Amino acid sequence: MKFKETKEAYYEYSSQASEILRKLAFAEIATIWLFCIISNGTIKIPNQLVLPLALTITGLIADFLQYLIATISWGTFHRINELKKDKKGDRLLNDESEISAPGWINWPHNSMFIIKVILMVCASYLLIKYLASITIF
Repeated sequence: MKFKETKEAYYEYSSQASEILRKLAFAEIATIWLFCIISNGTIKIPNQLVLPLALTITGLIADFLQYLIATISWGTFHRINELKKDKKGDRLLNDESEISAPGWINWPHNSMFIIKVILMVCASYLLIKYLASITIF
């Protein structure tokens, strides 16, 4: 395996994990909705499902923040390098220039990825626990 293939694998798997977690979040919200009671225009969520719902929504927010932070980080890095000029005022870099990114640049959005996974695992666990408690075997 070539080194560049490890990076491609990382991008592929993290992208797939994010997509699956997003689908899971919407499935969890739909499942929780099934157990809601609507009375006199008021929606009542069973107490045991409030925390899983909150964790799921927070997981979706973390998903959004992951991509927002990455966009800002990489966009800023690109713009800073785009503006670099030599002594004559000519741009130093073009689309084919090789540059090194700082090692820390991925950590903020990778942290959000990890937080998102933890939130969704906890929400799923609590929802499954609730479903198991109401199921009669």
